[in-house]
Formats: sequence, C-alpha cells, structure tokens
Amino acid sequence: MKSLPQLVRTPWFKVLAAMLAAIGLYAAAGFVLLPRLTEHYAPKLAAAYLKRQLSIAEVGFNPFRFTLELKGVALKELSGANLLSLERLSLNLDPVGLARKTLTFSELLVEKPSVDLVIDPDGRLNLAKVADDLPEAAASERRDDKPLPLFFKRLAIIGGSARFTDRSGKLPVEETVDSIDVEVADLSTLPEVQGTQHLTATFREHGVLDWQGKISINPLYSDGEVTIGKLPLSALWPFVKERIVLAEPRGELGAFARYELAERQGGLSLSVSGMTVEIAGLKLIPERGSAPILALDRIVASDAGFDLESRKVRVPKFEVRKGHVRAAVDEHGEIDWLKLIKPASSGAGPAASSGQPGPPWQVEIDAFEIAEVGVDYADASRNPPVGLGVGAFELSFAADIEAGSGDPDIVISDLAARLDRIALTAAAASGQGKSLATLDLATVEGGRLDLSKREIAVGRIALQGGGTAVVRDAGGGIRLAEALVSKSQGDPSPQPPKAGGWRYAVQQFVLQDFGVTVADQTYTPEIAYTLDGMRLTLGPIASDAGLPIAFDAAFAVKQGGSFKASGTVSQSLDRADAEVRIDRIDMQHLHPLVARFAGLRLERADVSAQLQLGYRQEADTVLKAKGDVSVGELLLKETASGKRFLSWKNLSAVGVDFSLAHRRLAVKEVRIAEPGWHLEIFEDRSTNIDKILGGAARGTVPKAVKAPRRPEKPKPWLVTVESIRVDKGDIDFGDMSLVLPFATHIHDFVGAATGISTKAAARTMLQFHGQVDRYGVVNVYGQLSPLAPKNFGDVSVAFRNVDMPSLSPYSATFAGREMTSGKLNLDIRYQIDNGRLKNDNRIVLERLVLGERVESPKAVSLPLDLAIALLTDGEGKIDVSVPVEGDLGNPQFDYGHVIWDAFVNVVTKAVAAPFRALGRLVGGNGEEIGRVLFEPGSAVIEPPELEKLNKVMVALAQRPQLSLEVHGGVDPERDGRALKSLQVRRALAAKLDFRLSPGEEAGPIPFDSAATQLALEDLADERGGPGAADQVQAAYEKAGGKKVDRVGRVSALMGRPSADQGFYRALFDHLVETASLSPQALEDLAARRAQAVASELTKQGRVDGNRVEVGKTVSGDVSDQRIVTKLDLNVAGG
Repeated sequence: MKSLPQLVRTPWFKVLAAMLAAIGLYAAAGFVLLPRLTEHYAPKLAAAYLKRQLSIAEVGFNPFRFTLELKGVALKELSGANLLSLERLSLNLDPVGLARKTLTFSELLVEKPSVDLVIDPDGRLNLAKVADDLPEAAASERRDDKPLPLFFKRLAIIGGSARFTDRSGKLPVEETVDSIDVEVADLSTLPEVQGTQHLTATFREHGVLDWQGKISINPLYSDGEVTIGKLPLSALWPFVKERIVLAEPRGELGAFARYELAERQGGLSLSVSGMTVEIAGLKLIPERGSAPILALDRIVASDAGFDLESRKVRVPKFEVRKGHVRAAVDEHGEIDWLKLIKPASSGAGPAASSGQPGPPWQVEIDAFEIAEVGVDYADASRNPPVGLGVGAFELSFAADIEAGSGDPDIVISDLAARLDRIALTAAAASGQGKSLATLDLATVEGGRLDLSKREIAVGRIALQGGGTAVVRDAGGGIRLAEALVSKSQGDPSPQPPKAGGWRYAVQQFVLQDFGVTVADQTYTPEIAYTLDGMRLTLGPIASDAGLPIAFDAAFAVKQGGSFKASGTVSQSLDRADAEVRIDRIDMQHLHPLVARFAGLRLERADVSAQLQLGYRQEADTVLKAKGDVSVGELLLKETASGKRFLSWKNLSAVGVDFSLAHRRLAVKEVRIAEPGWHLEIFEDRSTNIDKILGGAARGTVPKAVKAPRRPEKPKPWLVTVESIRVDKGDIDFGDMSLVLPFATHIHDFVGAATGISTKAAARTMLQFHGQVDRYGVVNVYGQLSPLAPKNFGDVSVAFRNVDMPSLSPYSATFAGREMTSGKLNLDIRYQIDNGRLKNDNRIVLERLVLGERVESPKAVSLPLDLAIALLTDGEGKIDVSVPVEGDLGNPQFDYGHVIWDAFVNVVTKAVAAPFRALGRLVGGNGEEIGRVLFEPGSAVIEPPELEKLNKVMVALAQRPQLSLEVHGGVDPERDGRALKSLQVRRALAAKLDFRLSPGEEAGPIPFDSAATQLALEDLADERGGPGAADQVQAAYEKAGGKKVDRVGRVSALMGRPSADQGFYRALFDHLVETASLSPQALEDLAARRAQAVASELTKQGRVDGNRVEVGKTVSGDVSDQRIVTKLDLNVAGG
C-alpha cells in the first residue's frame, strides 16, 4: 500500500487534484464570485445602459444544478419611481439542451412580480423610454437575424400584479391588476414547437381573466380560449373618464372567446370564434346626477366571431334585455347624451392615415334584439317643455355592414319594433305633467333599410289605442301644436339635401282604437267633441309618385254620430279622391259658436252627408264634391226668451254638385220637412231678429286685415238649385208693439220654389200653400229674380178666410177699434220692374163687426163704422182695391207704411164723400145723389130729384148697415123772399075773392088787370097805412123821373087798367119786402122739405123707416138757384 506522499505524487492523483481544484474554483466562482459580481456590476450596467436604478437584494447561483435565483429585484427610475420589481426569480438551466445548441430551461419561475406602466403627460410609456435609452449598437442590430434558440419547459409567474398610470390627461388615471398567474409549458423559439399555457389574473377582487392555449414563437402561432369573468366596468372607467362626463359606471363585464393567431406570408392572421360578451347590471349616471340615463339588466353578444385576414365579423345574436333609457334636450336644443363626451383638446386630432385603405370589413348581425327597455325623453326646447315616455321598447333586426373603405354600406333587414305605453306630456306650473297624447301600442313589421341605395321599406306600421286632445285654450294657443314647435322657431329650418334623396315604401299604415278630443276654450262654455274608436288604414306609402295611397278611415263621435271615408290620395298629396259618409253627427255642442254671433242657443241638430270628393292641386286648386247633405232635428232657441226661433225636422240637399275651380254649386233638390220659424216685434218696434243679432255673446274679434288688392275681379259664383220643397211648415208671428198683443200661427205650409239661380236672367217660380190659425188659408205663387229681387218680381200672395178678431191688435193700434168678428180675404200682387214697385192689393172683408174703442196714440181718427157701412155690400162684404207704387231703390221707401197710407186714403175718401162711394153702386154722379134741390119757398120734390132719391133707395138696399139723416135746408134770403111773395100773393088772391086750399099755389099775378092794380093799392094801404101806396109812387117817380098814371076806381069798375104796369110791379115788390115773416116759417119750410124727402124714401117700404130720420135744419146751399137739402149717411143703429 502506497503512502500518502506517494499517492500525491502519482499522475492520477494529480489529475484528480486538478479536477477537484477546478471544481472547487468552479464552485467558488458559482456560489460566491458570480453572485458577488452580479450584485456589484448589474446596477452599474443598468445605470450605464438603461440609465435606471437596479437593485438586487440577493443573488444565488448553484453551479452544479445550473439554477439562478434572484431575490428582491427592483428596477427604478432615477427619480426613484418603481419600474419593475419581483420578490423572487428562479431560473433552472438544462445543460442537455446545449448539445442541441439550444438554451433549454427546465423552469423559469417568477414570484410576485410587479410592473408599473406609466404614460407621461407627453403620452410616452415609461417602458418605451427604457428602449430608447439603450445603446445605439443594441438598437441597430439587424432585425432579420434568426432568434436565439430558447426552450422553456416550464415558465410560471405567480402572484403578479400590474399598476397602470396615465398622466397624459388632466387628471392621472391609475388601475391595478392583481393576482396575475401565468403557467406556460414548452415555450420555445425553435421552429414548430408549441406548448400549452395558462394565464389567470384578478381585477379588483372579483374580475377574473383566464387564458389557456398554445403558443409557438417560431413561427408565431397561438390558439386557445380567453375568459373574462365579472370584470367591474369601474376597472375600465379610469381610462375614459376624462373624455366622458359620467360618474363611475356600474355593472360587470363577462366574455369568452376562442382564437387562433398565426404568422403567415401576408402577415399576422387572427380569427376569433365562439365569442360571447355580456354586460350585466349596467348603469350610467351623469357626473352630477342621481338618476341613471341608461340602466340595462343585460347586454349579450352570443357566439360571435371575426377573421382578420378575410376582414369578416359575424354576430349571430346581440341582445339588450330589460332596462331604461333617459335622454333630455335643453332649452338650446342640445341633447344631453352629446354632452357626455368632452371636447378634444385643441392639439389633439385624428391620426392621419397613410397609404391606401385596406379592403372593407364585412359585418353580419343575424339577430339584434332589444326587449323590455323603457324610454324617457324630455325636451326643454319646446314651449312648454314636453316629455315622451315609452313603457317598453322592443327592437329586432338583422344587419349586413360593409365599412372601412369609403362610405359605409349598411343593409338592415327583418326590422321589427314594438313600443308599449307611449305617453307625450307637457310640463305644467304645478310640476305635474299634462298628458298631450298616448298610444297603447306601436309596432313596425317587415322593415328593411339599405344605406348605400338610400332605400327604406316597411311592411306594416300599426298604432293602437290611446288618444290625444287638441285643445285651443282661452288665449288662442293650441297646446299640442305649441309642444311641437321649438322655442327658437325663428331660426331657419334645416334644408333637406338636394340630391340623393331617399326612396321609401310603407306597405300599410294602421291606426286603430284611437281617441281624439277636440276642444275650443275661446268659447264659453267650450266647444268639445270626442272622437272614439278612430280607425285609419293607409297604404302603400312610397316615394314612387305614380303609386296612389289607398286609405280607409272611420270614427264614432261620442256625442253622437259617425264618420267614414275611403279613397285614394297621391304620394305628393296633390290629388285625392274619396267617398265620405257622415251619419248624424250631433251639432248641439256647437251652440257656443252660434251664441258668439247671434243670441241663439242651438238645442239640437245633426248633420249627415254622403259625398264623392275630388281634389287636384294644379295651376288652381280643384275641389269637387257630389252627393247628398242633410241637417236633421234642428232646433234654435232665442237665448233671452227661450222661445223657438228656427227649427225643422230635416233639411236635405239631394244631388249636390260643387266645383271650386269653376266656382259652381248646383243642387238638384232641397227638401225641408216640418220647418218652423218664430218672428216677433217688440214694444219698441224692434224685432227678435234685431235682438238676436245684437245680443250675440261677445268674444275676441280678430283685427281686420286689409286684403291685398286683386288685379281683377274674380269670376262670380254660379249657384243653382232646381227645386226647394217645403213640407208642413210652421210660422209663429207676434207683434208686441201694438196696443193689444198680436199673435198668429201659419201652419201646414207646403210648396216649392224652382229655378233658383244666381244667373242674371234666372226666374224663380214660387208656389206655396198654408193654413192660417184654424181656418185661414194663404197661397203664394209667382216668379222673381233671386239674384236681384228688387229688379224683377211678379208674386201673388192670397189670404183666405182669416179671422178678423185676430187682427184686432192692428186695428186697435192704428184705428183705435177692436174687431169682434169677420173674415179677411187678401190678394196682394207684387210687381217689380227695374226697382219700381207696382202693387195691386185687393182686400175683401166679410161680415166685419167693429168692437170697443181702444185708446192708442198711433191711432188715426177714422169713422170706421161709417166706412164699413159704406163699403159693406148687401152680402156683408167689403171689397176694395189698394194700389201701391214706389221706388224700391229709395232708402226712405217703407212698404208697410205705404200700404197703410193707401188704406187710410181709401177709408178717408169713402167717409169724406160717402155718396160718391154709393154712386159707384148705382151709377151717376155720387155727389149729386146726396143733395135734394128745392125751389125757393117750396117743399115739393121735383121729378129730377125723385130720380136721385130712387138711386139712394137702391144704394141703401145694398148697404143695409147704413142709415140716412135728412137735413132740411133753407136759404133765408131766397126762401124768405119766396115765402113773403107767397104770402102777398095769397093775400092778393083773397082781395080778388079767389079761394085757395092750404098749400095751393096762388099762381102768377096779372099786373095788367085793373082789379089787380086796385087790389095792390088797397093791400099796400092796409099793411102800410093810409098813403102807403102814395109813398111807393113818389119813390118810384123819383127813381124813374116820370110821373105815374095810376088806375082810378071808376076806371077799375069799367075795366080800364093803368098802362103803367112797372109801378104795380114795384108796388108788389114793396109789399113782399115789407111783409112780415116769422123765423118759424123758415124752420117749417125746412122741416117740410126734409119730411118730403123722408116720406119719398120710405113709401111703399122700400127703405125701412127706422133707417131714415129727419135731422136738424141747416142753412142750405144754393145750387142752380135752388135750395139744397142735404142727406147724411150714418151707421144703422149707431
């Protein structure tokens, strides 16, 4: 056995010793020197090359196991800010790989690494700055060198974290990702080597990022699955909050996707499939608000995918479920959603694109759905502010989108929408919104939109239920219309683009079960109608102008009646044809409108119509209407008295033909069934019509606007009505201006007027018949010019069998007498020619009896009793003609006044010359038969006078109501002389011994007889005293200038008379003049004359003696040297 020294000196021992020494040195270098060098030089190298601070708390290296361990590693900025730190790094080299010229690591383990990523105010990332600080040689290495062959059998990061800070905005943004765990197997830069990897990370305790898959670095390739679970949206909020004016959002993001990333010849290829993204509990709240503007329970995109190489994106289903959306527009018209995005800084701007744009992206969305989302919209730019609420909004469609090169091309198909419980409200002073309109349901079906073709098509739009109120308030404003007008209505409206217009088509629009209340509060009470069950169908509505829109509309009026219309209208609304049917719409609620313009109350009325309408908008507006119109059950009452003013059971216009362009209205027939009218004259002579028109309710009258002056007079309207027929008409007339109230009733008024026209040459024919009170009749017939009745008319009006007592108010007022009985027959013929009225009125009164006298200040003093007696014939009739003429163009012409004046004139003439009236009955001069002429001093009726009295007897027989009063007339001069002459002659006859019977005529005096001459001398001396004859002789001789030769008594006995007869004539005249005559003698003569006339009239019973009486003596007129005895007519028994 060799000793130790010997062993030492042996070669193998030396080799072993060398090896042990080498191992020792290797171990010392690995365990001690390398860590010390690393700890010493690594910070210096970092400071030299990275310009950063590097610190390593502990370095451990096991040269035998080829493991490197670093603890407490920290890379910091020179300022001390942390860049990268880790608690422990363990790297285990597999030396076997060196044989394959590959750095192979069995394990790379990093525990609790932490990285601080900071973007400075200039927008530079701190790690990018580290790369910038590398030496030029390192930075300029050839980038196309093959990668260093590396192979990691296992790479793990445990408990990592990352903190991100962005100082490029106004406020710094910080976010931390915790619990980052990475597990990678077989990671290599060698070609075609793939390994499986797994990465997990936690965000804010709940958010989880989980990735697992394969990665190949050479070539670059990876596939796998990425899952994000319960990521709070608040984690992403710091990165966008400076650009959005929102509070921190609420909600969680979840996602899953499968991907494949590969490096190909054309570049990187990335495809994603099975991607599902879900956001739950999303709430977006304005920065200084409390209520969310968007709250959604769930947003899900399911099974989506995209391919970067083919630039295609496909989303099989995108859903938005349950939530609420709020939007508001301020007074200036800006929507709050646009205010959520802060304006970009002045220096910022979109990055300029370089090169040609790539191929477009193709996006397919198979099903996009929104369900159960409520909407609230408020618009303060309206006056008043309005709000729109949707209880539930649903939307679905499919979309094909092409974007990325030029304008986007979007095609939306299978579009459908549903809106439940829609409400439009207006703000009120109380804070409670006033409802403007509601809709129970709105749906859209079968929609399609093509953005590139600018086409939109909808299969059906349907609105159901709900209603609105169109109210004109007391100030004249319409709340609904005002709500649709912006406060800045003076601003110019945006003009639509002039080119590239959209094409649209809606196959059907339906509105059903809608209600509208129409009210006008400018009237008191308000006018209001409610339209229920409104139905409207339109379609198709299209931009194709040649395709007409068919429509069908109907509604019921709650107050009564219904409306239906159907037809077509052009797409440009310049042509329309329709059939309209109105069925008994109640018009009673229009009474405030009637009351504004007249003192009337519309108690009831309904309107019906069946019309064919045509409308054309050409050079002039063309509007045509044909059909029938009727107004039924009309009743208009006077507001003040409550009396009926106008009524009818039905007014129908049949065969209406209206043309606006031709200014023509033609009606075949108008029928008025059971019309009624009330006309009344009040005490002050005003009428109820005056009161109605003057007592209208006062309202706001719009200020008159001066119409522009037209260059030429428009064509006059042509209105024609072939026939107007009246059935069972009813007229009530009253006159309270009379001393006795008057009222009459015309009923069962029937007839027709034909040929009504506005043509100048038109002549309207009239024929009407009616009943006056119980037994009277009225007939109207003739013709007139409807356009100018004052120019032409020939109309006859006949009243028959009208009770005269009913007219007592008129006779009492204007004549001061009532009428107790009698009948009136009146024929009036109005003849008008060129404004001149020529009227022949024939009045026939039967058995008229006047009643008591009535005090009336308007009464004309007329001896009506006598007039009636004069005018009443033997059959009890008064038949008079009252002609009237006048100028209708004279404003002073009053027809009624003229008629009355003419009637008074007839009566006055009859009474003033009653015998003239009688003369018309018997012929001859009527004035003469009222006077009987007598010779002076005589009471004997001469034959010519007997003829007069015979006519009087005939007239009295025909006027049984008349009585006659005979006034004996005397003339004191003529009759006195005649009586004296008779007295002297009878005395002379006695002297001559002639015996005369009483009343016998003495005969003529023979002045050439001697006996007569002697008797005259004796009679003179007897009456004048002795010498009386001598006195007469002396006067005679003095006057004649010659001496008188008187008869002597002897000569007288011998029969020889005096030749001077003139003296004896003078002596006779002296005896007459000096004869005494008592006043009674004249009275007796007048009485004898009157009695002679009365006896002549009543002899043989031709005139009842009770109707003839002798009146007072009068001083008689002298006619033809004869004395007149007057006859006066009176009313028998009066």
